[in-house]
Amino acid sequence: MKKFNTKKARVMIVEDNHVNAVYLKKVLCNLGYHIYHTSETGDDSIQYLKESFPDMPDIILMDIMFPGVMDGIDAAEYIMTNYNIPVIYLTSYSQDQILDRAKKTVPYGYVLKPFQKHEIKATIEIALYKHQVNIQLQKEKEEKEQLILRLKRLNDDLKHFIHGVSHDLHEPIRTIVCFSELLKNHLNDNQDKEIDFFINLIINSASRIKSFMNSVLSYTILNTTEKEFEWVETKDIFDHAVNNLNCMIRETQASIQYSLPMPKLYGDKNQLIQVFQNLISNSIKYCSQQQPEIKINVNESDTEWQVSFQDNGIGIENKYFDKIFLMFKRIHSKEEYPGDGLGLSICKRIIEFHHGRIWLTSEPGVGTTFYFTINKDLLKNNN
Repeated sequence: MKKFNTKKARVMIVEDNHVNAVYLKKVLCNLGYHIYHTSETGDDSIQYLKESFPDMPDIILMDIMFPGVMDGIDAAEYIMTNYNIPVIYLTSYSQDQILDRAKKTVPYGYVLKPFQKHEIKATIEIALYKHQVNIQLQKEKEEKEQLILRLKRLNDDLKHFIHGVSHDLHEPIRTIVCFSELLKNHLNDNQDKEIDFFINLIINSASRIKSFMNSVLSYTILNTTEKEFEWVETKDIFDHAVNNLNCMIRETQASIQYSLPMPKLYGDKNQLIQVFQNLISNSIKYCSQQQPEIKINVNESDTEWQVSFQDNGIGIENKYFDKIFLMFKRIHSKEEYPGDGLGLSICKRIIEFHHGRIWLTSEPGVGTTFYFTINKDLLKNNN
């Protein structure tokens, strides 16, 4: 922050006592300040500022009590509100009622009568520096608000763009898949394995593009939509996730066990269903040739709930533990295990929304256990 040169500051004096006013002017001049103007009442000081605007003083020394429609407190409040000029009160009053009124105006300092030279200098310099800091903080606040507003607009633009692209691409992808299947059926009698291979390749590629777009759209919505939290049954979340994966579970004959009782969680139901669904489907997908076995447990502490998903899959090497939560990061090829690399990224983002953590333990060839927590303080933060 640039240093303020208080020696060149212009001071306005509002003091009805002529002797005090003359003394103040002499002291301030000796200290290196410039006298901007001297008034005897609050009304006069405000009128002078109105006529002189925008040529304003750097600071005002204001007596608290003097004759006129406005006393010093009323005048100071008006000046600080309308002109943002720091005001220091000059006073010999010690009545609680008057001091309470003065405090409510949040002045930049007080100088007691009779005036002391060193006290005047110290109070003015502190007030000027405090005012400079306040101006800088206000400027930074406004810049931050503008930046937040700009980011919000960019976020909205990105959301609309992705929605638009997703909508516009779905139709041609659907057309590619549809006509490829018609072409495959039409050429079925040909029994040309090479043509059949190419057509299947087109259909699979188009399907992957569609799946990828849906995942990106889900991630975008997740990052740009505020959610309302509520109490939800963990068993209800589990049942919804299993029902959504019904075909996959039946095809693989996966065994899924969960601990009882399953408590209520405070969060977003649809997002938590998505976490359960992604972690269960991952356990099934990465299970090689054996029957998938998944065990789900929920433990509660004083500050959070911890949910674990233990499987008997292929396992993950330690060096990949951090990478698998990054967007589009895969440790297997699409030919080995299909997917778009967004599932665990979405899980991580959802858990972060719930002020929790997500991590894993694993042993290659034995299995993996994913853990995530949900902070109980969410209930306080959303009230």
